[in-house]
Amino acid sequence: MLGALFAGRTAFEDTTRALRSIGESYARQLERGWVTGSKIDAVAFAATKSDHVDDLQRDNLRRMLQHYIEAEKVPKRGRATYHAVAAVNCTTDVDVTDSEGRKRRAVMGLPLGQSRQRPFDAGYVPAGEVPPAYWSNKYFAMPQLAPPEFPAGDAHPIPHLNLDSVLADLLGDVL
Repeated sequence: MLGALFAGRTAFEDTTRALRSIGESYARQLERGWVTGSKIDAVAFAATKSDHVDDLQRDNLRRMLQHYIEAEKVPKRGRATYHAVAAVNCTTDVDVTDSEGRKRRAVMGLPLGQSRQRPFDAGYVPAGEVPPAYWSNKYFAMPQLAPPEFPAGDAHPIPHLNLDSVLADLLGDVL
């Protein structure tokens, strides 16, 4: 979602058409599976690289994903969940102060090819449908960030964002 949002209206519309098609396909499988016996009980849709936007924008990202997948057909059976995730968390949420002394949220990250972290304010992520006026100005910038360095050995987990909630929603009470 973020890459398409950054790429512009044409790329975003193409992506949302693909997401709707995928969502409709899974909705049919969730519905039909109850009849044919080869059922899918749950499906999780994930907006990746959500660490590139601050924690106050992540729910907007999740809602935008959900809006564009569910716009045509909401599954009546089974479970469809929507998540904002990052397989490798490259950022830390921080407060920054603007030139007028107001606090705002940002993410601290290491730009690719650089040696010092800096704060990024990627901009506004709409919660739901993207209004037409959004495309007339640059309201969003996609930072290119390096992953963190990982400590040697296997005793240190890779930092992620919300992958555990995706697994919990998919597996439910199976375990």
